[in-house]
Amino acid sequence: MARERSDAELMLAAQAGSVESFERLISRHRSAVVRFLLRMNSDLDLVEDVCQEAFLRAWVFRDNYRASGSFGAYLLQIAKRVMLNALRKAGKTIPIEEISEPMDAGVGASPENSLLSKDGAAAITRCIDALPSHLAIIFRAVAVEGMKYAEAAEVLDVPLGTVKSRMNEAVRRLRAALLEEGLL
Repeated sequence: MARERSDAELMLAAQAGSVESFERLISRHRSAVVRFLLRMNSDLDLVEDVCQEAFLRAWVFRDNYRASGSFGAYLLQIAKRVMLNALRKAGKTIPIEEISEPMDAGVGASPENSLLSKDGAAAITRCIDALPSHLAIIFRAVAVEGMKYAEAAEVLDVPLGTVKSRMNEAVRRLRAALLEEGLL
């Protein structure tokens, strides 16, 4: 049985003109792109349009891709820019969407995952919504979407140190807010 080709290998084949390789990348990453975009805007029609546009841009500008980084992060960065442009054109701001998915109580012991493992998902959602948007976006990318700090830095186009400091500040503020609500 042949091994599964990596994203980088598939994208390099797409750069050489392989539509089939690019279609494999689409099927591999589509749901992650949609989930990511839904965190920025809950309008499913807009999210679908932006997702399609992001993949179209990734195809059209495929020669710009360099295999040195994560293709998933590269794609999410394109999707983020397309969404921001679409929202700007529509005169909308980026709402901080409520987290509607149940939170996994079995996640690791890091501070952010310990925070998520507590009861009271509605209270946690309210506390996350109360964060300044620059902190909430980082928190959702890392704690909810499961991105590594370096990947979040690449996708959100901020320095790694900024991701770390904002994540620490978000966790500190959430911890204080949840203590106030009696959940910690």
